[in-house]
Amino acid sequence: MEHERRQWHLDKTVSISHVVTTIVLLVAVVGWAINNEGRLRDIESESTYQGQRLKRVEATQIAQAEWIATKMEQIRKEQREDTIRLTKAIQDGFVRIESKMDRKADK
Repeated sequence: MEHERRQWHLDKTVSISHVVTTIVLLVAVVGWAINNEGRLRDIESESTYQGQRLKRVEATQIAQAEWIATKMEQIRKEQREDTIRLTKAIQDGFVRIESKMDRKADK
């Protein structure tokens, strides 16, 4: 008799505690899945927002780079024009000095 008690046995009955435990576990798993679905939706929404924001920042940077390039080209053009004017003014000055020196030398 003692030997029979030590062996495994299966009972065909179902305990109410097993049913309640299974239901609680199922509710917990469903709650966990719903919570994760909401978090995933929030993350996707944030990712979409960040993607749109990144596109706006990139567009702004491109526009700023183009503006800077345009301004730099204008500055270079003005520098070239200023250099030409200054060179011309210096040459004119030398011509006047030379003509004055020639006049003084002729006297």
